[in-house]
Amino acid sequence: MCGSSDLRHPAIDRRPPPARSSLAIRTELARPWPPVSDAVELTALRELGGRLRVQVAGIMRTDELLAGLVRLPVLRVLRVNPRLPRVRNVPERITITA
Repeated sequence: MCGSSDLRHPAIDRRPPPARSSLAIRTELARPWPPVSDAVELTALRELGGRLRVQVAGIMRTDELLAGLVRLPVLRVLRVNPRLPRVRNVPERITITA
């Protein structure tokens, strides 16, 4: 007798969990204030065309954050949780809010 697991395609069973390129992540990054928590999400946001406003949702290394911000030429407002370390030396076009 054939169990339900026998009907699955073997390649599907070996796939890793959905990556950050999944629809759920892309949808989250497309919101008006897309939260980003690391450099990978900043890169994904850039690939989606960037945004005028971005919210930092995680702790990132300063060099990664600044490198990601430079690659988002349309970014004008960066929202940072006041509990996170202060962000400095961002491009002049970017206003930091809490």
